[in-house]
Amino acid sequence: MINDKHTLKGHLVVECLDKDKNVIDRFENHNLIMDAARVAMSQMTAGLSNSSQIDKFVIGTQGHNGTDYLSVKTEANGFVGTRTELFSETSNSYNYEILFDVPGTANGICNITSETDSTTPSLVTISYADKTIEYTFEIYEENANGTGVSVFTEAALYAGANIFSMKCFPGKIKDNTVSLKIVWKIMF
Repeated sequence: MINDKHTLKGHLVVECLDKDKNVIDRFENHNLIMDAARVAMSQMTAGLSNSSQIDKFVIGTQGHNGTDYLSVKTEANGFVGTRTELFSETSNSYNYEILFDVPGTANGICNITSETDSTTPSLVTISYADKTIEYTFEIYEENANGTGVSVFTEAALYAGANIFSMKCFPGKIKDNTVSLKIVWKIMF
C-alpha cells in the first residue's frame, strides 16, 4: 500500500506601497489552511454541483491582541483551523471584502462582482503553474480606508461561505496615501 500524504500549503505577502509604488512596509509568512478547505477540495474533486471555488478575499482589523497592533492572535486567542470567519467579521469591526469570479484560464484578470466601499475597483489576478495558484490583490489608495485610516491585521480567502485560508499579521496602516498589494499562494 502506498501512503500518499497530500498537504495544502499557503503563503501570504502583504505590502504597503506609497504613491510611487515603493514598498514602505512588508509582511511575508505561511498561512493557516482551514479545516473547511479540505471539505471544499473534496467537493470540487468529486464534481459536486454545490462545491465552491475560492471567490472572496477579506482583509480585517481584529487579528491583533487588545490595543497592540503588532501582537497577532495565535491559537491561544482563537486563531485555529476551525474558524469560519475573520475576527473582525465576528466582532462587527471594519473589514474590506472583494468578491470575484476567476477567468477560467490559468492566468488572467478576475472579474470583481462586489467590493466594499470601492471608489476605483481593485485589481485581482490569478495565475496557475506547477501545482501553485497565486492570487494577487491590488487595493488602491482611495479604497479600504474605513473612516480615514485602517490598521489591517488579518486576511482570508474564502471558498463560498467558508474560510479556505487565513492569516493574522502585525498591523499594516492603510489610508488614502497607501495602496496594498497582497500576494496569496496556495500550493498543492
